[in-house]
Amino acid sequence: MLAFRSRLTKEKDFKKINRLGRPFFSPGFRVKFLANNLKSSRFAIVISTKVSKKATQRNRTRRQLQEIIRLNQTKVKPGYDIVISVQPQVLGKSYQELEAKIFAALNKSKLLQ
Repeated sequence: MLAFRSRLTKEKDFKKINRLGRPFFSPGFRVKFLANNLKSSRFAIVISTKVSKKATQRNRTRRQLQEIIRLNQTKVKPGYDIVISVQPQVLGKSYQELEAKIFAALNKSKLLQ
């Protein structure tokens, strides 16, 4: 699980990122990011019920993505708020496939160091 200081939790932060953030689309993910004035990056993972009606599938995917981010947080540039929206084609992928896809998405959006 991500540390509390590494998570986006407030609704005003989500609204600000949706309004002002730069979007990036890749197969499986939609990444929106906005610079913050902090020393570290904060993350949120959004999985809608449109992606899957089963909460177990959504929660498993969210937990896997949070763990990938937690273990590799030092590779992400500091000072960004990042919202990752998951698309349906990501469900059911293995941990290694998710890791490769999320790194590809973050690399294309130039958020990796």
